[in-house]
Amino acid sequence: MSHGLLPCLQYYVGWYKADDMKETILRAARAGDGCALARVLRPEDRQELLASHPREHVAQLLEAFIAYSQSSVCLLRGKEVVALAGIYAPVALGLQARVWLLTGRKIGLSKFSFFRLAKQQLARWLARYPVLSNEVDVRYPAALHLLTHLNACFDGKVSVYSQINFLHFLFRRNIWEEL
Repeated sequence: MSHGLLPCLQYYVGWYKADDMKETILRAARAGDGCALARVLRPEDRQELLASHPREHVAQLLEAFIAYSQSSVCLLRGKEVVALAGIYAPVALGLQARVWLLTGRKIGLSKFSFFRLAKQQLARWLARYPVLSNEVDVRYPAALHLLTHLNACFDGKVSVYSQINFLHFLFRRNIWEEL
């Protein structure tokens, strides 16, 4: 195993290399990753956070997301954090969890690999919780596009935060996977 990953193998969920990405590592998120992403957060993600959590400092909010999630991952491109994602279950043994994803400005350079990794991680979390949900800012077309391609179901519920509409969405485990 090259690329210097052997000493830290226990920390990594996966290592990927594709034409559209430099060395890309998906690993468990850890303290400090939220601060790193906050520095390079996409403007759309920042606007979404400021609308849904208006009194929170972005870096502290991202660090809290990591700390309170049952599972969270960090996508690194080279040494830069380009995305963080996780799930938070309000009830420890419940059947539903909240899923979240925030991206840095360089995520657009790796659309194909990012989509593939997102789909794989979503499948892992759906194996753990049959229903994942959250809300998305209607002003964020890239997020709506990604959710649509990941087969999210928009159930018609709308929440309003800071006078901005947020659409509620769900991911459901396929019934045939439970048989």
